[in-house]
Amino acid sequence: MTKIGANYHANLQQEQQWTNERAKATKNILNNITTKLSEEDKNTFASQIGYEETLLALKASQNGKAPGLDGIPYEFYKKWTKYEDDEDEIDVLAMLSMVYEDVETHGIMSEEWTQGVMCLLYKKKDKRRIENYRPVTLVNTDYKILTKAIATRLGKIAPSLIHKNQNGFIPGRGLYDATRTSQMMLEYCE
Repeated sequence: MTKIGANYHANLQQEQQWTNERAKATKNILNNITTKLSEEDKNTFASQIGYEETLLALKASQNGKAPGLDGIPYEFYKKWTKYEDDEDEIDVLAMLSMVYEDVETHGIMSEEWTQGVMCLLYKKKDKRRIENYRPVTLVNTDYKILTKAIATRLGKIAPSLIHKNQNGFIPGRGLYDATRTSQMMLEYCE
């Protein structure tokens, strides 16, 4: 079962062949992008993820989520994070922030840090068909905290870069906006 699942989902993720037509289309699209980051946003995005951003990412993380291969859950980091100025208290989050700074400066030194384990979750229909299972990759919590901090930072600047009609996954925009726009267009056409 493991081999069947791995083969099926690996084939779905294969990179498409890069054709001349695809390269031209991509170049055309990229050449027509007019939105750009401000210098302030560039500097903000280029700066290292600090303790405060790491803390916000940890606080935004839900307890009870499955950890990765190292088995360390969010609750561990929340328990051993120093929330008050107590010199005797261990602050694991401060150590984790230093690791993140090192990763940003020198790159990822260990592949184990970014490895995950794929689990298949049944969706619906025939349980005997592999396409009816959704792959979920469990990655280490320390890696999830870092990616959450990066995603939060990106979420702050994304609305200024992405067209106003793009509603999905943009803070402050929702599916209702797209639905309402479609309804208004239909009413106008009638």
